[in-house]
Amino acid sequence: MSAPYPWQSKQWAELVGVADGGHLGHALLFSGRAGMGLEDFALSFANRMLCEAPLAAARPCGSCRGCRLYGAGTHPDFKRLEPAEDGKAILIDQARELTSFYSLKAHYECGKIVLISPAEAMNRAAANAILKILEEPPAGALLLLVAHRFGAIPMTIRSRCIR
Repeated sequence: MSAPYPWQSKQWAELVGVADGGHLGHALLFSGRAGMGLEDFALSFANRMLCEAPLAAARPCGSCRGCRLYGAGTHPDFKRLEPAEDGKAILIDQARELTSFYSLKAHYECGKIVLISPAEAMNRAAANAILKILEEPPAGALLLLVAHRFGAIPMTIRSRCIR
């Protein structure tokens, strides 16, 4: 089974509706308890946004160029930011890579998407580097943050994301 899971269907429909209506913000913060499928939800949404021919059920088609690249982990407009090792922090050098990533033009029409998970793993310097992107988002940028401890995300980050 892949996300969205049955308990996420309402949120999925709302999010896809907002995205299809062209009213999606530049930063989304998904928060909730671990084990509820938040990261899978965010990954599925990233896949849906990169899909060139979404299905009627608002799911990615799985067969277009965007879906094949995403499935292979080689989509040039998608980047995942996570700790280098389990239990470690996301460091400033990793966050600075996003500036370079976003500075280049998107390869396809979908824009550029970054998933940060777990977002609470960012150290202070990394959070400050992400804050700069949140304050002055590049055109076509979408930042997806997944957090299992909402209170551990700095207020400056939380206030600039749609939850």
